[in-house]
Amino acid sequence: MFTRTVALTAGALVLGTNIGTAPPSPLPALAQAARLPHCGLSTPWPWRDSTIAYAPTAQVPVGSRYATHSASAKQYMPARGDIRVLSGPGYGLEQPVDMVVSENNVFVANSDGNSLTELNASTGKLVRVLRGIPYGFDFPVGMAVSGDNLFVADPGRKPGGGTVTQLNVASGAAARVLSGPAYRFDSPVALAPRGNDMFVVDAYGQSVTELNTVTARFVRVVSGPAYKFDNPGPIALSGDDLFVANSGTNSITEVNAATGALVRVISGSAYQLTGPIAIVPSGQDLFVADYSSASGSSGGHALSEISATTGSLVRVLSGRAYEFSTPTALALSGNDLFVANSVGDSVTELNASTGALVRVMSGPAYRFNWPDALVVHKGRLFAANFYGNSVTEILL
Repeated sequence: MFTRTVALTAGALVLGTNIGTAPPSPLPALAQAARLPHCGLSTPWPWRDSTIAYAPTAQVPVGSRYATHSASAKQYMPARGDIRVLSGPGYGLEQPVDMVVSENNVFVANSDGNSLTELNASTGKLVRVLRGIPYGFDFPVGMAVSGDNLFVADPGRKPGGGTVTQLNVASGAAARVLSGPAYRFDSPVALAPRGNDMFVVDAYGQSVTELNTVTARFVRVVSGPAYKFDNPGPIALSGDDLFVANSGTNSITEVNAATGALVRVISGSAYQLTGPIAIVPSGQDLFVADYSSASGSSGGHALSEISATTGSLVRVLSGRAYEFSTPTALALSGNDLFVANSVGDSVTELNASTGALVRVMSGPAYRFNWPDALVVHKGRLFAANFYGNSVTEILL
């Protein structure tokens, strides 16, 4: 049993409710399905045809209780009008685990649907659901945009079955599926672009593969004992370096993106990394979310801020006021940092410069149900709900 702190802050609905026993974490299930013991699935299933389902283009009346695109795709809009919940079979949202934004559209990776859902970020309208043989999706869990292309990491459900799919963001058409011995993929789970290069984290292979996004050619594999990769997952680019979170060794590996050389391994008790699952750069620093540090009801979960320049600890943010409860995703917008609390069914907003709490968004109006992915676009926060098979959109 766990209880949230009773609080009410401007612009946020926060309820002090005892919500009973937390639902079972999807992390072990996802890890088992992908053979990845608690890898960084945030940033964590085949189809016979190649149908692309398109939704009608009806406008959504702001402030309405329900706005229906089809009989099975609904938008729930509380009377306040600043929250919209996208759900229903028409959206194809099946255990969503990652989101990215390209132009004015939000792409959602559906781990249990072997598909991607594309949404209009302004209206919430369904654009299309991408699925079928051309995409080769078997367990899509990670995405990244590079130019006009979207890359999707898919560890698959069989050993050695991992792929990276490249598709055109404008048309949704699959360009190619990268797989086979040449790429040395086993279980790709996360991606980070840099210029014409894409870096692919392979959790089971304990490595990072570098690809050329124009030619799709293999560049190099970064691996070896010195890097101390152990169930690597989340990856972020800051300056000239890549930062990879290792849940197996509770560490962050820093790699020079241009050469693949090891810069340093960041670890130690002071950092309080005991299950790093999300990482996001902010100026000269990095924020790292940890999902297994302690019981969320005791306020023990933490967010670590680390200097991207020196690797030194800046501070650890923790305590009951933040209401961290299995934080599994991060998103930065300007000076605002958003943290998805999966067990707490809430999103914590912080000031990234000072670490000060801004507000905690929680309660029935948000319809959070294990939020595990976040993106911010033009003043709107999108949260994917793993158990709710939905996306909550909040006007900030």
